[in-house]
Amino acid sequence: MQKEISFRVYYEDTDAQGIVYHANYLKFCERARSEMLLSQNIGGFSDREYFILRSVQADFISPARLNDIITVHTKALQIGASKVILEQSISLNESTIFLAKVTLAYIKDKKPSRLSEQLREFFISCL
Repeated sequence: MQKEISFRVYYEDTDAQGIVYHANYLKFCERARSEMLLSQNIGGFSDREYFILRSVQADFISPARLNDIITVHTKALQIGASKVILEQSISLNESTIFLAKVTLAYIKDKKPSRLSEQLREFFISCL
């Protein structure tokens, strides 16, 4: 199952030419991951347990602009004991404009920990 969420590009997301600032593509991906997990109410968002971004590979294909409606697509590529590798793409009018491979580490009580069964099942549903 692939998860997706759409956002409008606001003025605050753009540079002086009305083009989305490069770092904001990562923010859109972060927002999509957060919404994906929060909507399931399965953990990963407290002062005791959370995900950290371990690595990201990004490919900027084409720009988004002020007022565009973009869609962030998220799918799991690999699920480890304490990490998850996701592919996140951003599309505009059904064309991919940004692609990222994101590795997340699961932290519980301030140390890398095994994913809970609920989190593991959720990410399996995203394969």
